[in-house]
Amino acid sequence: QDQLKSITSDINEQRDAALQNINQRATTSGAMGSSRAGVTSGVAIGKALSAVGQASVQYRTAEEQNAANRLNSYLSLRSNTANTYSQIGQQQQAQGLNAYNTGMTYANQVNQIQTQNYQNQLVVGQLQQAQQQQELDIQRQNQLMAQSPALARLSYYNQVYLPMANLSTTGTSASTSQ
Repeated sequence: QDQLKSITSDINEQRDAALQNINQRATTSGAMGSSRAGVTSGVAIGKALSAVGQASVQYRTAEEQNAANRLNSYLSLRSNTANTYSQIGQQQQAQGLNAYNTGMTYANQVNQIQTQNYQNQLVVGQLQQAQQQQELDIQRQNQLMAQSPALARLSYYNQVYLPMANLSTTGTSASTSQ
């Protein structure tokens, strides 16, 4: 705006100087010169107004271009900022997914270990049950032998004769299992 005022002022000064020059020549020329001076003054004023109009258009065009450039620069900056935020978001999303996958992997491993522990406990329980059953069977056997002398003798002879009962003659060789 200040530039436009400055240009207008310069054009008006040039116009005033031209008009003064025209008026001085008309004064020295007489009445005929005065008539021509009016026409020349009108032409000078028209040219001055035309120059002000052109300067105004050029100035406004330049200002509009500057405004458009500033807007484009601002929008480009905002676009770059949005892209940066988008990239940061994508990186954080990827990191979050990686952390989630890692957590799920650890959770699966923990579940597998717990399942294996439960299976091991089951096997230990079965072994303990079998051992306790064998101890119970031995206690029953001992109680029966203590109650019946005939069974005790039979048990004694079983231990003596049992290896002979397990003789087998399959094939060409005989074997004894104890």
